[in-house]
Amino acid sequence: MSDDDMKPFSPEAQGSENDAALTQALQGAVFPLSCRQLVWLARENDAPAPLLSRLSALGQGSFGSVAAVRGALEPQGRATAERTVDSRPSSSSPR
Repeated sequence: MSDDDMKPFSPEAQGSENDAALTQALQGAVFPLSCRQLVWLARENDAPAPLLSRLSALGQGSFGSVAAVRGALEPQGRATAERTVDSRPSSSSPR
């Protein structure tokens, strides 16, 4: 395991480090991608566990670009303009 694998991916980390980790994790992506597809691709690209956790937490919808994913990972969840909500019916029952 390299030193880079031990560095957490977090909103508090320097932007360029997070950008590099995200860019590497999503290398080869063909957008739009769902959250599940993002996580799969990131795993295939050996993304660090903290980044995989954050990608997993993005929820439903699809992402139109790396910038949209980056924005959704920011603390305020900005740059959601390229993210669309999945219109398929949910398998959970209404409350």
